[in-house]
Amino acid sequence: MKWRYYKKAVLAALAALIMAGCMDDNITLYDGPLLVEFALQSGNPSANYSWNSTGRFWAGEIRGASRPDTAVQVQLIGPHQAQDLQIGYYIAPEVFRDFSKNRLVAQQPEGVEGADWARLVTSAVEGTDYQLLDGGVITIPAGSSFGKLRLSTSPTGDRYMYIVLTERDIKPNVNANIFRLRIRP
Repeated sequence: MKWRYYKKAVLAALAALIMAGCMDDNITLYDGPLLVEFALQSGNPSANYSWNSTGRFWAGEIRGASRPDTAVQVQLIGPHQAQDLQIGYYIAPEVFRDFSKNRLVAQQPEGVEGADWARLVTSAVEGTDYQLLDGGVITIPAGSSFGKLRLSTSPTGDRYMYIVLTERDIKPNVNANIFRLRIRP
């Protein structure tokens, strides 16, 4: 007699699980504003390319005498869009590191000096150590989450550059809008 009740309970539980699998799963995971930020590369373009996160900014390194076409990836935060999105960028001559928050900013706030801040200077020279291949504009294609900042490198030594995203079609995420790129032979 007990087996019959047990069997019915198990069948009822299985039916509930099967029916729950047929319900809509339309869950919005992110409903904030569209943003863009530098992203960890999902596929390494070469064995000599490394990425790491150093707190609140991304850093990368490209090794090799010459890389004719390599890329730094950006990602869309938000749903895919029906049209292409463009993001501007520039190579900053200098950025500032806030050691207390471990982040990079494009401009040092006024009245803030001292041991908690450091000035970092781009040492790579455009036309000598690198060449931008996309004219200062990154495009995220329609229906995609990623775009690429394309450049070629031929470093003459151990060089650094600081890439800053700027607003065009969408705003950059202020927590991940600066990328430190090290290029060296």
